[in-house]
Amino acid sequence: MLEGRFAQKTKISIDGVPQFTERTLFIPDQLMDGPGILDGFSGFGTMCIVGLQQDDSLIDELRKIADEETHCALTWLEHLLLARWVGKDIERGRQVFTRIWERLRPVYSSHGAVKPRIWNT
Repeated sequence: MLEGRFAQKTKISIDGVPQFTERTLFIPDQLMDGPGILDGFSGFGTMCIVGLQQDDSLIDELRKIADEETHCALTWLEHLLLARWVGKDIERGRQVFTRIWERLRPVYSSHGAVKPRIWNT
C-alpha cells in the first residue's frame, strides 16, 4: 500500500511585511472526508491577487461571480484578494477562477483579459 501526504506553505509579503500565511497538510485518510478539509470534494483551488485597492463595487461584482458557484468564496484583506473554491468538477473551478481573472485583469493591468494560450493545454 502506498502512503503519502501533501504539505504546502503559502506566504505573501508586501514590502517585506507578511500579509498572509497559510499552511496546508492533507493526509489521505482525512483528505476527502474530514470536515473543514475538503468535506467530500475532490478538487480545490486558491487564487491570490496582490496589490489591489479595496473597491466596494468591484467586490460586489466579484461576489456575484463567486455566488454562481456554490462552493466559492472571496476574502479581501488590505491589499490582497483571495478567491477559494472546492468542488468535484475541476472544470467548474477553472471557469469560476477564469471569470474572476477576466473581471480583474483590466483593473490591475493595462491589458485586456485575453486568456494566455498556455491555459488551453
